[in-house]
Amino acid sequence: KLYEPLEDIHKNSDIWDNPDELYEIGFACSKMGEPQNGLEKDREHLKTIKRYRDLSLRFYKRCFELEPTSYRYASSVAYRYYQNINELTKPKGRRDGNVSEEIENAHEWFDKSLSLYPTSIKDNYRKGKMILDKQLPNMKYSGRELLREDFQEMDNLEDKATNCLRKAIGSYESLSDDNRKKYYRNEYIKSLYTLGKFYIDQVKLPWNEFLCSRIGNKFYSPLFAETEYLVYGKELMEKCYKEVIGIDMNDELDLGLLTNISKKSTTSPVDILYSLGVLYFKMYFIKHVQNKQDNIQVYRSYAYKFLNGAIDLRKEFRKQRIPFRNTDYINNCLANLNIIDNNYREAIYNTKRSKTSYIKNTYAAALMLTNDMNNIREATRILKPIVSDKHNLSRNLSIVLLAKAYQLIGEEKEQERLINDSNKSVDRLLELIL
Repeated sequence: KLYEPLEDIHKNSDIWDNPDELYEIGFACSKMGEPQNGLEKDREHLKTIKRYRDLSLRFYKRCFELEPTSYRYASSVAYRYYQNINELTKPKGRRDGNVSEEIENAHEWFDKSLSLYPTSIKDNYRKGKMILDKQLPNMKYSGRELLREDFQEMDNLEDKATNCLRKAIGSYESLSDDNRKKYYRNEYIKSLYTLGKFYIDQVKLPWNEFLCSRIGNKFYSPLFAETEYLVYGKELMEKCYKEVIGIDMNDELDLGLLTNISKKSTTSPVDILYSLGVLYFKMYFIKHVQNKQDNIQVYRSYAYKFLNGAIDLRKEFRKQRIPFRNTDYINNCLANLNIIDNNYREAIYNTKRSKTSYIKNTYAAALMLTNDMNNIREATRILKPIVSDKHNLSRNLSIVLLAKAYQLIGEEKEQERLINDSNKSVDRLLELIL
């Protein structure tokens, strides 16, 4: 209230020309511009907080005008735009802005800040994460057809993002002052996790083809590309694990320790355990399909350890009534691991309660792999509704699984009708499964 009306602050030169005081007002406005939980759709609330956000940007930019060599002010503008992006893309968040415009603005100001302070841990982390977690998905799922120029731009953005995250990591690891290391520790951990996860996700497995060849009893030997990314991801995610959990990779998981860390860590141990489980699952899968034995049992053992650890930690949260998001995707990965090892009943147990279509596919596939006719009929019952679901993103796999199930229970007419109604995109999977 002291400075109201805030829109008229420029009339007071003692404040308008004082970057230190103006920055404090901008910071207060930025905090007041954050949406309150439960009010993200309230028009009056949105109108009020928009006023404060706009004022904070105005004041921060004025500070930069006064001191254009100070990275602090450019960084503050960039961070306000970065917060806007997170608020607009958060599930059940506010939707009163344009994400693409906010990303463009954030880029402009991150570039200004980093030109003044290239080794900034916070800004390098935020810019890298913004690109990987917000900008690239926003481009990929924009709904328009992507051109070659778009893919080239996305490749360039990936390079920018990974360079930023590597700089953040390198800058932190070069620090010698313990107080500064403590101050930047969260950004370091999040940089390790974000970049490690990106590299792990880069290696795509032909899981649907493998699954169909297993059910169809067909030989399948795929080629794998860019597997070196798993090596990069492994180094980063193991560093992240040791920094957050504080124990060696071979040490037994302590649920009490993990639960306590979860209550205060900005990077969830569940996410770290799951990412390590995915990493070693991929490494084990590749060795298994290639029939190579070097380190295969080590990868297998780690995959089970970390996936089961993530699930056990989630169960501990339930016991202690600690809220956490749905994590059926962890069960699905563990089920896939059990399928590789012919542990079909374990895979059934892992997935039978899920209501998500792609996990129902895993459940149905595991049922079919038991070669039990009752299980195959149950798979048929599970698959019929998700084949009809136009929102099922894994519908192609659902179709071919149901076609095989019809074949196994002797319903050739239903199988023929299903195949005739499907498009060419399922042909390769049908070839492997039938």
